[in-house]
Amino acid sequence: MKTERVIIVVLLLILAFSSGAQWSKAQEGTPPPPDGVQIDTEVTQDAPEQQLAPDEPEAVMTLSIPVQGRATNAAGAPLNAVLNTKMTLYDASSGGTVLCTDTDAVSYVNGFFSAYMNDCVASDFDGQSAWLGITIGADPEMIPRQVIGVTPYAAALHPGAEIRGADSYVFVPGTALAPNSTNPADSDYVFIDLSGHAARVSAGTALSGQRNVRMPIILPGRAYGVYPRITAIKVYYLCENGTNSYITDTQLYKGTDADTWDILVNNTDNRTSNTAASYTLNTVTTFYTLGLDSGFVTLRLGIFFLNDQDYVQIGGVRVVMDTNY
Repeated sequence: MKTERVIIVVLLLILAFSSGAQWSKAQEGTPPPPDGVQIDTEVTQDAPEQQLAPDEPEAVMTLSIPVQGRATNAAGAPLNAVLNTKMTLYDASSGGTVLCTDTDAVSYVNGFFSAYMNDCVASDFDGQSAWLGITIGADPEMIPRQVIGVTPYAAALHPGAEIRGADSYVFVPGTALAPNSTNPADSDYVFIDLSGHAARVSAGTALSGQRNVRMPIILPGRAYGVYPRITAIKVYYLCENGTNSYITDTQLYKGTDADTWDILVNNTDNRTSNTAASYTLNTVTTFYTLGLDSGFVTLRLGIFFLNDQDYVQIGGVRVVMDTNY
């Protein structure tokens, strides 16, 4: 038999997830049926149903890529043998980088073969194009490689997968604002009117000076399999009279335990717009990654009041999170 072999067609390449029983090696070598014959893959009525114990978590799905095709020798005769077969995924149609590879003893019957790539992991697939290369026995890898469609990237949906991409946002309405003090006799006391769609903050007392309000921001400590980063915060506000009442301080804190915080934003620019406006502040990159114990975040706004009449209205804030790193 001549050593040069040619893949006629790759019949199937999809990412599959298996939970519970896996295909055996004998099934790996089972050839696909002739055209027009359908395989019924349902479990028969006599097969015992696999159940989990009440407290047993569901099995985590494993990644397995089935590859099927038909191979002949250089003379066009179909192969009939058990041969070591190496399957490799690349990020280019030639050359390029190997994404993952697997080698199995594969049974060829009338040229047909069926195998599984079991050494790939979901992180091998991040949305890039991919090509399959096949090497049979001692022969060099066959050309051309077979381009892979988009179906394999469903692997990114399995439990624990890391999904990295564009920015995501969390919006918190101004009605979530809370005063720094609820004691009217305290110099830091404010009155917050929530009767509208936003929060109108006034001094509450005739004493002039700076008051403080705070806003809790609920964020996931882990999203899409990775710890997100808070890259910026945008505050939506307006002043009834930017001369008499305005924002003086904007601070964003990330808690790490019950009494320890990292400062992500510390800005002291005055915000005095008398019409609806917003401003965006980038976070300090030293602390901006959330973690297992650092997913609770608080915004503090310092507001100066010259009197107890003019208010500052807070419509809300938008937190920008990034998972593309």
